[in-house]
Amino acid sequence: MASDGKWYPTERHSDVNLPEPLEAPSAAGISDPTALPVLRAKGVNSEIEVSGEWITIRRKLGAKRQHQGQAETRIRIADVTGVQFRAATMAVNGYIAFTVANQEPIVNVSRSANSILFLNVRGRSAQFVAIKNHLEARISPQRSVDHVPTMKPPMEVADELRKLAELRSNGILSDDEFQREKLRLLGA
Repeated sequence: MASDGKWYPTERHSDVNLPEPLEAPSAAGISDPTALPVLRAKGVNSEIEVSGEWITIRRKLGAKRQHQGQAETRIRIADVTGVQFRAATMAVNGYIAFTVANQEPIVNVSRSANSILFLNVRGRSAQFVAIKNHLEARISPQRSVDHVPTMKPPMEVADELRKLAELRSNGILSDDEFQREKLRLLGA
């Protein structure tokens, strides 16, 4: 969804003219990812496509050397934990980058396999804003605060384990109850 609240699918239009706006699909409770539009945008020596459950970044032959030798990067949307974005200006390239679960954080956007640079020409910024908004809407329900485990400091966990062991040795807790509580404390 663009800043004007409209949805801009790009597969039916050239990158010269801005496409006709549509209402954005609801990101919450998406039951059929194939019903979502395919979003595409061209960047600097690369292009991005968001389709169904995947983000695909394709690079031209010369650009792949800069991006860890990969001509194509595919990222499952369910694995994306964050979207970094900077709008392009006349003086500075914009970028969109994806933080992925179980991968190192992005340090250099221009060399990351999970990012794409773009210029502010021919409506491309609007296409990248639409991709950013679409992906943020898709990942926010799966990354809600309610599902984030809270970790206690190690000293608190150790103190609670000692208390549980004492309750078990005094016969207040059974071995099974002790094991269940121990696993809960250790986050297993």
